[in-house]
Amino acid sequence: MVARTVCDHYWKFSSASARPYDSMEACIRAETHERACTLANAEACAEFARALQPGAAGNGLNGSPDCVACLDPKADTSMQAAFAEQQKALDGATLTVHTAKIDNGKWPADLADQKTKSTVLAKLDIERTNYGYRIDPDDFVIVEGAYTVASGPYTERLTHAGQPVAWTDPSIVNEPDLRIVAYFVLSAAARGRSFAVSYNGKVSRTFELR
Repeated sequence: MVARTVCDHYWKFSSASARPYDSMEACIRAETHERACTLANAEACAEFARALQPGAAGNGLNGSPDCVACLDPKADTSMQAAFAEQQKALDGATLTVHTAKIDNGKWPADLADQKTKSTVLAKLDIERTNYGYRIDPDDFVIVEGAYTVASGPYTERLTHAGQPVAWTDPSIVNEPDLRIVAYFVLSAAARGRSFAVSYNGKVSRTFELR
């Protein structure tokens, strides 16, 4: 069940060229092994994953404690080499913030319940290129120095030219690079301060939110 959940997530959120396996069957075979989680964890993780949609706010599978229990890479030492390879690719990849501003327009429906007098909506145009691996939009965070100040953005897909496009559009579905509009909820005190975007430790140039 855990293997099916993981592989379904890869096929739902990954471009074909960025998936870690050539086929769903190969993925399931590779991901079927003992994990430090219970059957109840696995069933709850599978139920959580069914509701996930590309671009939704949150932290992907990591938003579920049951999924975290079952997907902890420490539970599978064979994955360590793969993580090391991805880290090497990450070091040579590019992370660009094209634009960043406080958005005074209508909030996305997924974030509307977080709108208060003490919060603002940051709208960022982010591009991640030359990585070659699956890019999970949930993994982008806003940082201030060494501190994470916002995570789990609501995201909309863009083409390389910065035009809106559906996540399922054939022209981008097999594209390993990623350009998105990311919406983060921040404290109103963020206005006028300098931040950066981070993706698994890769940090962009700083920008000021106005």
